[in-house]
Amino acid sequence: MKNLTLARIILPLARNFRMLVAAIFLLTLFFAWGMTRLQIENDIMFMLPDSNRAKNFFLDTQETFGSTTGIVIAIASQNSIYDPSLLDRVDRAGQQILRVNQIIPARRIQSILDMQHEQALVITAYLQNLTRLEGPDFLPDASHFSDRDMLLEELEEATPHYLHGRLTPEILSQTADRLARAVRSDPSLPKALMTAVTRPTDNRGFNRGIWVDQISSLMESDTVWPEFYFLEDMDTFFRSHGFSDTASARKLISLILETGPRDTSAIRTLFSEETSTETDTGIPPAFFHSLRQKDREDPAFLPALQEAILASPKQIRTGRMYRPESSSLAELRLRLHNWSLFDKGLYNQEENATLLLVKTAPNLNKENKALLLDEVRIILEDVFRDSGFRVHMAGEPVVDNEIGSLMIRDIRWLFPVVTLVVMACLFLMFRNLPGVLYPMLTVMISLVWCFGVMGYTGVPVSIVSSALPVLLVAVGTAYAIHLTHAFQQGQGMGLTPDQLAGRVLNLTGGGVLMAGLTTVAGFASLTANEIVPLRDFGVFIGLGVVFALLLALCLIPALMIRFSGKPGSIAAKGPQPFRPAAALSLFCCRKPRTVLTLFLIIFILSLTGLSLLRVEMNNITFFKKDAPIRTADTFINDHFAGTTGVSVIFSGKKPGDALDPDVVGVMERLGDHLMAEHEEIGKVISSADFIKKMNQAFFDNDPAWYRLPGIDDLSGEKSAKALHAQYEAYMDKYQRKDTESLMDPLKKEAAIGIQMKTACSTAVRSVSNTALAFLQGPEGQILRDRGITTHTTGPGTLYLEANQLIVKGQLWSIAISFVLVFIVVAWIMKSLLYGLFSLIPLAVTIMGTFGIMGFAGIALDVATAITACVAIGIGIDYGIHYLVHYREARFRGLCHEEAILHTASGTGRAIFLNAAAVTSGFLVLLASAFIPLINLGILISITMISAALAAMTLLPAALTLAASRLHTPRSGKSHSPSSHPQNLHQKGESHAA
Repeated sequence: MKNLTLARIILPLARNFRMLVAAIFLLTLFFAWGMTRLQIENDIMFMLPDSNRAKNFFLDTQETFGSTTGIVIAIASQNSIYDPSLLDRVDRAGQQILRVNQIIPARRIQSILDMQHEQALVITAYLQNLTRLEGPDFLPDASHFSDRDMLLEELEEATPHYLHGRLTPEILSQTADRLARAVRSDPSLPKALMTAVTRPTDNRGFNRGIWVDQISSLMESDTVWPEFYFLEDMDTFFRSHGFSDTASARKLISLILETGPRDTSAIRTLFSEETSTETDTGIPPAFFHSLRQKDREDPAFLPALQEAILASPKQIRTGRMYRPESSSLAELRLRLHNWSLFDKGLYNQEENATLLLVKTAPNLNKENKALLLDEVRIILEDVFRDSGFRVHMAGEPVVDNEIGSLMIRDIRWLFPVVTLVVMACLFLMFRNLPGVLYPMLTVMISLVWCFGVMGYTGVPVSIVSSALPVLLVAVGTAYAIHLTHAFQQGQGMGLTPDQLAGRVLNLTGGGVLMAGLTTVAGFASLTANEIVPLRDFGVFIGLGVVFALLLALCLIPALMIRFSGKPGSIAAKGPQPFRPAAALSLFCCRKPRTVLTLFLIIFILSLTGLSLLRVEMNNITFFKKDAPIRTADTFINDHFAGTTGVSVIFSGKKPGDALDPDVVGVMERLGDHLMAEHEEIGKVISSADFIKKMNQAFFDNDPAWYRLPGIDDLSGEKSAKALHAQYEAYMDKYQRKDTESLMDPLKKEAAIGIQMKTACSTAVRSVSNTALAFLQGPEGQILRDRGITTHTTGPGTLYLEANQLIVKGQLWSIAISFVLVFIVVAWIMKSLLYGLFSLIPLAVTIMGTFGIMGFAGIALDVATAITACVAIGIGIDYGIHYLVHYREARFRGLCHEEAILHTASGTGRAIFLNAAAVTSGFLVLLASAFIPLINLGILISITMISAALAAMTLLPAALTLAASRLHTPRSGKSHSPSSHPQNLHQKGESHAA
């Protein structure tokens, strides 16, 4: 009755071919338009739900301390980083990247006003001045642009310094005229121009028109040093000792002050023949020669020089570490070496590579990261073209952008390949054109509908859903295949097209419907996962299966009725025996305990492999080892402190708490402890480093004073309060941009920055656990006594959070899918025991897959996490197929062994051909650019073959042991239609294709 109802519903639609095709065509056009709205999203922030506490704490931390991510650029030289050409190019690149905050909005204004880029830059600078004066929400009206002379004057004042000399008065005049005329003709133009400048760039809408926060490089980074108040006293000293070249003497004493003048051996080293060169120091060789001669002739000269330097009054300066016009290369080298903060932060151990770090605006969103990255690439190409220096780019924005590019490449490349593979399989199966075209037509339309819904609902394409076309083509064709095969088999039965359509829908349609429901149930379980891409994948692959199912049930009968004049080449034949399957099932039937023992051993081995399974959520490992982005990331991690950040946040209750000397001491000791315990940590940075450096500068750069000062070091009042004030005074001497990543403006919160050379989840977890254990001990008690709380955050911890959600979601997905499939199968079979039996091969297959992953070292990640649900959704069909045919044979009066042979002979070929076809489709993923998708293709292929083998071996053995309970002899009784397996046979018949 139910199948008859299905036919009654569908046949009226199928008979009205033109209306059905027109409706499908219009819907396809509608959803195709939705596809134009599709976006790609792949960063870690998208993977975590908006309600996730770790994600929101990270966003809050970014707003307080600035961005902990950015574009990491390593520039390698064949010689040394102390190359004027290299330093000049680094300087130019940094300056141009800082201008991106004007360049990007200028490009928008250029397109609005149709003018030269330099003119748009001037207007951008003018509008940015207005927002600084009036606020970001200020909206000028047309009157601000009506006075042409006043506008010209304001444009001249706003012209950036780097455009001076490039913009003539005539060009500025033309710019003012063009802008004034445009506003007069379009009063809404000021709003459009201000929007171009103040459009939000971050995920929360707080930052407007900001892409680059700051640059760290040899040419942009600040340091602290002592310098002389008066140099005349030192000039007098040198002249009294016979040196008339006071200019060279001043350069020398600056170098001595950098090394720390308390060490005479270090002073002597400065003018030794090995280290003193005019190129590095700017001091003539003759002056060095005179110094060496004076030192040999007068042993008291060097101590006298040392005493004079120490006695001379000094002041503390903070500023650029190196300025070509006023600093020497020797000063640069000394300043780098004198602060461990720069070691592996700005230069590598061999000193032949340097870093340029582009710190992005806090919480910069994906669209604006892409805009920034495009501009940075243009700048680097322009600055370093034909320079001989090698440039490596890494960092989260670069990785995300590369993932997006390769996702598009995968979709464009893999989709046609899987289409050809499936079409080849269809041709081998049907040997006619309808058998190839009809299934492909339904799945292609379902793909357009599925992606159209994603576009309209604003759900982006992730690395997981980029595999959706491959999966849907491999899976979704099955329903059309079954119906097409049934139609072609029935063409020799003398029925009219209408009658044949009704028969196929009655006998096969219900089974196809139930097969689709079990597949949807398997995929739907992913909606319980908190990882957003996995949840979205579960929703839309399930929706795609529903679309493919509905299209197959409606469109295939309509096409067959319309074009049934030319029957297919497959004649109506009985099932052909498949001897290998029959022999295999008969062996399992006769040796059930042997088979079950063998699978028990496999199950136990799989448990061992499961214990080795690791969970990994690390975007850089998505790429193959020879991929350029991974090569760059490896280079930077090998030579510098690392590209992965973890932060420990110290939160006080009142301003100044974060600079309590005891709290700063805990920060320092925590950093030292982490560095000693974990070799994967490249550097730990905290406010302690800045306080120690300032303390050293106050004591003439003496390395012995590179430490946190104590109460006994104070020159005035010796108290804890005075020491606290000293710490605050030290930090206040730095520019805010130098310390914003470590301290909030009120000094209430502080951060320890941990740079790691790997984003491996195991390493991040180990570091986090070490920090937690340290802070739970006596050191943490110091913080608790002062009301200081601590939290761990950063990109590394977000990956760790994703790992935990993947594991949790995987367990829930498997449990939910098993329950849903059990309910569906038990309902189909009208038997709880048969429902349980259908899960046996599935459970062994999934456990075996996880075991293989553990032994092979394949990580459970955002892509491979769908393996189990795909296995359940697709692999369950094999078990159902086998059980339905077995039960039908028993109800026809066959004994157990005869029923096993009949089932294997009639369905074994269908099971293995189906598995082979699906496996062929998934193997296309081996051509993906992403390792997780390659692993997914391998795992699902193994799972499909394993599920087919388990159905053909485990089920005969299990049915043999339970045969007496499943089917007891019944004499003189007939079976009601509701329980007779004739209806259930539809499920199996659908697979017989």
